[in-house]
Parts: sequence; structure tokens; C-alpha cells
Amino acid sequence: MKATFYKAPAKAAAALAMLAGLAIAGYFSSQILLAGMVGCYTGDYYNSGLFWQEEALFVREAEQWYETSQSIAANVDGPIDYNERQALNELTEALQNSSLRGIRVSQTGEETPIAGMQVTQYMEELPYFYGTDEGNDTAGYKLYLDTSREYGDNASYYRAQYMQRIDSCWDVALYAGIGLAAALLGWMALLVGAGRSANGELHLFGWHRFPFDVLTVLVAVAVALAAAPLEGLSYFSTANDAAYVLPLMAGLCAATAAGGVLAALLWLHTAVARLKAHQFWRTTLAGMVCIWLWRKARGGAQYLREKTQPAQTDGAAAPGVKVLLLGRKKKAAPQGEGEPDAPPAGGNKAVRAGARELKKLGARLAAAGRLLLDLIHHMNVAWKLVLAVAVVLLAAEVVAMQAEYSGAALLLLLVLDVLVLAAAGFFAVQLDRLKKGGERLAGGDLDYKTPTDHMYWDLQAHAKNLNAISAGMAVAVDERLKSERMKYELLTNVSHDIKTPLTSIINYVDLLKGQDIPEGPAREYIAVLERQAARLKKLIADLIEVSKATTGNITVHAEPLHPGELLRQCVGEYDERLRAQTLEVVLTVPEQEPSIYADGRLLWRVFDNLLGNAVKYAMPGTRVYIDLQTDGAQVVISLKNISRERLGIDAAELMERFVRGDAARATEGSGLGLSIAQSLTELMHGRFSLTVDGDLFKIVLHFDRIDA
Repeated sequence: MKATFYKAPAKAAAALAMLAGLAIAGYFSSQILLAGMVGCYTGDYYNSGLFWQEEALFVREAEQWYETSQSIAANVDGPIDYNERQALNELTEALQNSSLRGIRVSQTGEETPIAGMQVTQYMEELPYFYGTDEGNDTAGYKLYLDTSREYGDNASYYRAQYMQRIDSCWDVALYAGIGLAAALLGWMALLVGAGRSANGELHLFGWHRFPFDVLTVLVAVAVALAAAPLEGLSYFSTANDAAYVLPLMAGLCAATAAGGVLAALLWLHTAVARLKAHQFWRTTLAGMVCIWLWRKARGGAQYLREKTQPAQTDGAAAPGVKVLLLGRKKKAAPQGEGEPDAPPAGGNKAVRAGARELKKLGARLAAAGRLLLDLIHHMNVAWKLVLAVAVVLLAAEVVAMQAEYSGAALLLLLVLDVLVLAAAGFFAVQLDRLKKGGERLAGGDLDYKTPTDHMYWDLQAHAKNLNAISAGMAVAVDERLKSERMKYELLTNVSHDIKTPLTSIINYVDLLKGQDIPEGPAREYIAVLERQAARLKKLIADLIEVSKATTGNITVHAEPLHPGELLRQCVGEYDERLRAQTLEVVLTVPEQEPSIYADGRLLWRVFDNLLGNAVKYAMPGTRVYIDLQTDGAQVVISLKNISRERLGIDAAELMERFVRGDAARATEGSGLGLSIAQSLTELMHGRFSLTVDGDLFKIVLHFDRIDA
């Protein structure tokens, strides 16, 4: 039967029953509270606290009215006090608009109707209201409630609520009890399956694993915050609109009570689940901390045991912990032999024995200290810092307790504060050094070494690690550069070796062209050989050039020149090829042409590669824009065109060698033109950048501007 309560549907049904029962109990509890406030459970509404407050308020205003009217009557022949008259009129109006009526009865038995109101047969007599200050001739009051018509005051509202709820007050109490019983039954059903999985195994999951002591504090704080609005119940004593305030506060009280009961049930539910699983202590924050401390202490003890285990070295055993703390037992000397440590005759034996014991104690303490330092050395840096701060704070607390009574202790506390501040500053400076070292290393400055002078302990070790990383990365970069150079040197050598047979092929193709060969397939084959041999020759030349440019084996003869002139010449050279592709070049050069410092031969090759790239890959019938302009101390040369093929790769990939914008590789090209242009630009201390935006292909060159 119990296994049924372990299933998820049963738990859901029990939880639903508990929540529904609490909701029902909460609703009817608000009705019980309302009925109790108006006196349904005492038998008379005028015996309720709320109605008594209304009577007391009426009597206070009636007493003020009586005193004001007597003061005016006593001064009938004197000057008129308009403030008193105004106050009397306001009190009279307020009393006449109340459903209560009153007759003041003095101690001599004299009766005075309040505000001139008369008692009629439609008024209900209320209990006699005795004066509260019997020693000062305070009168009593005969009070009546007018039920002949409706009033908007609180007294008539309380009576109406009483009459409305008196017949059903015990019924709502019964319904609330039924709801509470249903909630308890659902909760008890939940307790059966608390902490158990669907197959009945004890297993804590979800909120049952949340720290129980933290959960207890959170529940207590939540209940306290929810109960805070209940302080507004004191507002009932002066509330002018009980028809609004009374149901609101009753609902708040009932909701808070229902929420508190729900929180208590859930709190007990998780407590029972943890107890059933035998994990109550382990699922508290205090338990977790204690277990963690115990594990750390046990690990430290294990470390000490390992450090102090007897070692078979030269027949001598290392002292254990017990030996360090208690000392070794002295072995009995063989018979016939005197004690080796016996003091010489005439010496003070007691003093010498005490000195020996002190020396042994000092040795033990020193050994224990070394073990403790070794243990601290192997701790994490965070725990070292926590331990140091804890010791300093403890010392500061001890000194602070004495500083109130001792000026020396106060001075010591100030010195301690200064030392802590200096240590924090020193620690911050070391951290800043490490931060700067990491930033320089991340920025590619592999030659930077983090200074380790005046660094200690873990910070110095971290700085040395950073320096070791820097050195290792520098070695790795050098190895990579060496590998790159070897690769390009190999490429250059292979290209040179290929040039010799390629030259022979080209020469023999020329000889074949001079022979009297009839028109036909043979002529076509010779044309294909000539074309492909020329293409291979161009590819080998590009390979050699990119190898030289990458490895820096090209001699740069830089001189002042006008890049605008080179651009015009290059565009003129390409005019025929551009027209063949129906491309229009729009060249923009300022009137005052800027000068740059570059090698004219290499810069011509850069422009040649860029225009050749445009001829091969630009969409026919479009424009190629070439702009030369200045930007401060920079000369900017940009080339823009629309790609014929859809560019499905990014700019970084286009800059790689042997990558072409024509994915089908239908055009004649090696894919080295942009790489050569970039390498040559960088050799002349310029910057080369490529941007692809859809089909827009843009190349920008930056050179330092010089005065012509």
C-alpha cells in the first residue's frame, strides 16, 4: 500500500489535496475572523472590541461637545469666540450623522442629551458606558443605536455584519476545519512518500538537497515579511471606512495564516524526508562546512603521518608525530657501561638535565613548526590568504577589546591597521605586475619579463611561470618561423628545378611551331602546349616571388614617389584588357598628389596584381573604382569592384595562398596575386586590408605620407 504513495500521480494528488484544503481553510478563516471581530462568537455585537472602540470614540466627541457648549454658555455676555462656535458646529454635525445617540448622566444624576438628539422607540439601548476617570467627576453615558434608517458609519456596519453572520458563524468554522483536515490528510500522504523515488528507494532530490538551516532562515524571514502588514490591525481603532478596511485585513490575516501553515508543512515535510534518508546533518550548511573542515583536517593529518613515517635510511628511522610531541624513550644502557650523557663530576646535574630537556623540547617544537610550514606551503593560495586574513582579524579583535581601556592597545591597533593597509597595498602592486605581464604576453610581446624582485611565495612562482610561458612561446614562434622559411626555401628550390625542363618544353614548342605542320589536331595540340606552358611559367614565377616576399629575400629600394602617376600608367597598360571585359575604371587622384616612401618597382607589381585580379574576377559591364586620397598622415589607396561570381568565403580566407574567388577555378590564375600584393606592401612598411560586403570587393592600402 505504501508503494502507491511513492508514485508521482499519488504525490501530485496529495499535494493538490493539501493546497485545496489550505485554500478552503484560508477562505473560511477570513469569514471566521470577520465574524469574531463583530462579536458573533461572544453573543452580543456591542461586546466586541471594535464596537466598543466606536462607543469610546463617540463618548470622547460627546464630552468635547458638552465642554464646548458649557464654555460658550458661561461666556454668553462676553465677546464671541468664533473658533469655539465653529468647533461646536462641527462636533454637532458629526454626532448627528452617527447612528449612535447618547445622554450624558452626571454624578448628580443630571441628564443632558448630546447634540440635542432625542431617544425614540426605534433606537436599541446599549450597555451603560461608565466614565473612565472616576476621580475627576467624569459622567457616564446612556447610549442607543438608531436602527430606523441606514447610516454610513462604522457602528451601523458592525451591527449589520453581526446580523448577517450570526446564524452561519459556526458553519464557516466547520468548513474551515474540514479544509484544514483535508490539508493535513494530503500532507500526511506526502509524508509517506517523502524522500523516496517512484520505486521506493530513499533518494533526496530537488529542494530536499537545499541546505536545511538556510531554508529555515528563509522560511522564517518570509513569514515575518508576510506578517508585517498585520500591524495595520491597529488602524481599526481609528478607521473611518471599516467596510473596506475590515475585509481587507481579515483576508490578509487569513492569507498569512494559510501561507504560514503551508510553509510549516513544507518545512516539516523536507525535514522528515531528510531524516528518513539519514542525511539531515549532511544537508545543512553547517553540516557541509563541518564535513569539509573535517576532511581538510583529516587530509592534513594524513599528510603529517606520511611526512613523519619511519624511513629505512641508513638504519635510522624518521621521528613520528608521537615521537615529535612526546620524545623518544631512553634505551637502557648495557650493564657495565656508564650513561653516555652523564655530566662530569662536580657539575650541577639538575641544571644540566633541565638544559637537555629544554633543548629536546626546542627540537620537537622546531620539527613541528617545519611540518606546519610544509603543510601551509602545499595549501591553495586562496586558503593561505583566508588563513592570513583570519589571523589578522582575530588579532585585531583581541586588541580592539583592550583598546577601550588602554591607550597602548589603541596605538597597537592603529599600527596593526597601518600594517594591514601596507600589506594590502603591497599585494595589490604585485597583482598589478602580474596583470601587466599577462596583458603584455597576450598582446604578443614575448620579450617582456615580469619583474620578480620583491615578490614572494605564490606570487613570485606565478610570475616565474608567466616568464617561462613567454620564453616557451618565443621558442615556439622561432621554430614556426624557421619552419616557414624552410618551406618557402624548399618551394623556391623546387620552382628553380622545374624551370629547367619547362624552358626546354617551351623551346621545343617554339621549334614545333616553326615546322611545316598542316592545319588540324596537331596544330591545336601545339597551341594547348604553348598556352599551358606559359601558364605554368607564370605560376612558377609567382611561387618564387611569393616565397621571396614572405621570407623577406627581396631587396627594397625605397624612395619618394607619387603613387598617382603609377596608378595612371598601370590603368593605361590594362586599358585594352579592361575594355575586353567591358570594365570601366573610375580613377580619382587629388590635384595635389601626395608622396609616399616606397619602391616603385614593387609598388607597380602590387598595382599590377590588383588590376589583374579585377580583370579576372570583376563582373563585366561594371565599374572599377580606384581612389587615392589622404587621411591625416596617411595616404590611402582603395580599389573597389563587383565580383562576377558569388563570394561564399570571407576576406581572411581570400587572403590565403592558392585561394581564388572563382570556386569553379575556370579562370586562369594561381590564387597568389593578393598574397603577393600583401607581402610586398608590408615589405614597404604599408598596410594591406581586404573587405568583402556581399559581392562588393574592396582593397585598401595605407602608406605613411611624406612631404614632397
